[in-house]
Amino acid sequence: MKLKTVVVEDEILGQDVILSILKNYCDQDIEIVGVTTTVEDSVNVIRNTRPHLVFLDIRLGTNDQGAFDILKTLGSINFKIVFTTSSIESSNILVAVNKYGAKKYLLKPLEIDEVIDVVASIKNEVFSQSVNDELIQLKEMIQTIRPVDSPNLIQLPVRNGFQCINSEDLIMLRSNSNSTILFLASGETVTSTKNLHHFETTLPAHRFIRVSKSHIINLDHVTRYTIEDGGTIFLSQNCSAAISAKYRTYFMSFFNK
Repeated sequence: MKLKTVVVEDEILGQDVILSILKNYCDQDIEIVGVTTTVEDSVNVIRNTRPHLVFLDIRLGTNDQGAFDILKTLGSINFKIVFTTSSIESSNILVAVNKYGAKKYLLKPLEIDEVIDVVASIKNEVFSQSVNDELIQLKEMIQTIRPVDSPNLIQLPVRNGFQCINSEDLIMLRSNSNSTILFLASGETVTSTKNLHHFETTLPAHRFIRVSKSHIINLDHVTRYTIEDGGTIFLSQNCSAAISAKYRTYFMSFFNK
């Protein structure tokens, strides 16, 4: 994915410098969709192209506040802003950062490394937001097809998103430091970013019980229990879990009814 980018710069030399840096060092990350020199043209181009990123020179022609006039006219700011300017006035810096949330305030002459760094940072931020938006849309779609209040549906937080499974297919959970390994009836395993305590408090208590510091089991998948070696619970798909003495009585209570 490339960042759709608008460059607002009224000086030809300034345009050449920023465009040269972006073309030669950020070509894989940047797509230039507009180069403008006035407040009016900038507003129109930004509205029409809906960029991810705008490089803004503060002074445009004789207008010392040209960049701020653009932003005031637009009203809604749904793009990242990088100011490129010769102005070191503290009032401009404060407005740029505090009012408009500028990602960077770059002073001319521009440093190549600074431009590269800010482009990489913004791309990562925009891409991460896009992923989050897609996940939200996916979650809404899943809720439409199969409501999350369904007693059998579990959302497992995993790296970069979530995975939905039927609780009936979950055999056992094993602690893995700050994450959890889940053993499924299909024979597959899934690693969740949540720790075992998270699942202890969210899974149905009538079906899933803790049997040791490291294990939670699904009672519906228990196939055998032996007191050998301190106590071992055998489950579907050749899964097994050692049971701690403190949980043994609670475990047996489900089978002595």
